Amino acid sequence: MINIAVRNSSALQYKFNLSFLAVILNCCIAFVDAEDIADKVEADELGPCIVCAVYNEVGSVEADGKIRQLKLLEIVLPNQKIFTYKKSGVALKFPDNVVVVIGANSSFSFTPKTRKVNIEGTIKLDVSLESSPVQVNTQLASAIIQKGSGMIVKCRADVPFKAAVLNGKANIFLKPKHSIQMESNEVLAIIPNENGVPKAKPLSKDELNLLEFDLSFLP
Repeated sequence: MINIAVRNSSALQYKFNLSFLAVILNCCIAFVDAEDIADKVEADELGPCIVCAVYNEVGSVEADGKIRQLKLLEIVLPNQKIFTYKKSGVALKFPDNVVVVIGANSSFSFTPKTRKVNIEGTIKLDVSLESSPVQVNTQLASAIIQKGSGMIVKCRADVPFKAAVLNGKANIFLKPKHSIQMESNEVLAIIPNENGVPKAKPLSKDELNLLEFDLSFLP
């Protein structure tokens, strides 16, 4: 059963505050072999999802390139590009209870016959215990979110990759065969060095400041 709520732009905005996250500058970042994790991501597919919440106007790009407004209870198909504006957002629910929340100024799509989603901007993704892991692809790095886990990922051309594990576990890919393992309440950034090679940097509460995420449109 899907709970549905739509709020207009005058609704009080709630900014998701990650200031509760523990300081992790001294945390140990574990590098693990990622082959097994990647295999699990390919085990099944996400399938079409349903729009379960909309906040203000959200756009959808059709196969012919035309743009239209995304509607509540609409079915979103693989390769269908969803995008939000400065003060808009949308929540999607997949058949296996994977829930994706897309923040403002973001774009989203998912790849056919895989468990891979593609984002630019901010996304919050919750994977149920009954689901298989889901891979989030960005321009700079990829994250695999394990079952029973929740994570926020933020990445766009003008913003370094940032990831926060809210609960459970996730893996951040920097190289094809290796990844950084993250656990609950850990936050890190991926920053290219002078040679353009991505490098992981753990973030503290103070360094992160506030990773804001507008959830005001959620049920």
